[in-house]
Amino acid sequence: MSGHSYDSRCLNCDNDLESYTDHKPIDIVHHQCVYCGYIIFMQEKYLTLEELNQYREDLDFEPLKELPEQKLNLL
Repeated sequence: MSGHSYDSRCLNCDNDLESYTDHKPIDIVHHQCVYCGYIIFMQEKYLTLEELNQYREDLDFEPLKELPEQKLNLL
């Protein structure tokens, strides 16, 4: 088993926050407050071609003409 649950403090209402972390296949952390509904979670998505090329430009990479294959729901 690669993940575990633990308690932390809610940033909104200062009550107990249910937290879960896992490191396989990549580091993931999820927090949820049963008192006020505050939630923090990781979101999986791809950049648009424009967003990706802006990011690449900032790092001095050549822009792409089209997006590479993007497999959905990798996690």
